[in-house]
This record gives sequence, structure tokens and C-alpha cells, in this order.
Amino acid sequence: MNQVDLYIFEKEPRIKAMLLKLHSIISSCAPQIEAKLTYKIPFYYYFGRFCYLNPKSDSVDLGFCKGALMAEHHLLGRTELKEVRIINFKSLQEIQEEILNPLIFEALILNKIRNKNLPRFSSK
Repeated sequence: MNQVDLYIFEKEPRIKAMLLKLHSIISSCAPQIEAKLTYKIPFYYYFGRFCYLNPKSDSVDLGFCKGALMAEHHLLGRTELKEVRIINFKSLQEIQEEILNPLIFEALILNKIRNKNLPRFSSK
């Protein structure tokens, strides 16, 4: 088990279920994705950081590091960070793979284009 798996399994059952489903969806989008704990939460890397999971007391945020540049950025929630956009999930039923996959694929492509000079798993 890696650091991210251990992190997820330590969470309370409701949050853990949401984290597991989101982790599975993100990881299944490309075999090259690497998950690491960064800033004490799971970050996913593909040519640098492209998304993260941030569990709250009653929900989980899926954050897109370059979300402001994504085609559907207006559908994503804003943060205090300039480029980051989030989707907040309050229940397992809200997490729908068929809606998330296109967003994740777009984030992967955008990260590759924007960070093409970085190594594939750079943490910069």
C-alpha cells in the first residue's frame, strides 16, 4: 500500500468511500498518472500536478490545478487560487464517472501541453 492508499483508508467511512471512488476514476484515466501526498493531501501528477483530492469534514473537493484554463471552467467552483477550480462532492451518489472522465482527460492534456518541458512526474 502506498502513502495515498494509507491516507484514504484512515478517513471515516463516508469520506473514505468518496475518496476511493474518485481515486479510482482518476487513476483509471491514464496508467502514467502518479499519486503522491503533497501538502498532506493526495495530488495526481502527469507532467506536473494536475489535480488533487481535499477531504473536508462533510465533503470532498476534486481540484483541477489549471481549472481556470479548462473549457468548462465556468461549471467548476472557484477557489482563492488563481488557476485552481474545484468540484465539491457531498455524497457518493454525486460522483459520476461519465461526467468526470472528460474533465480529467482535458486536465491531463492541458497539463501536458502547458508543462511539456517538465519530466512526466515532476513535482514542480
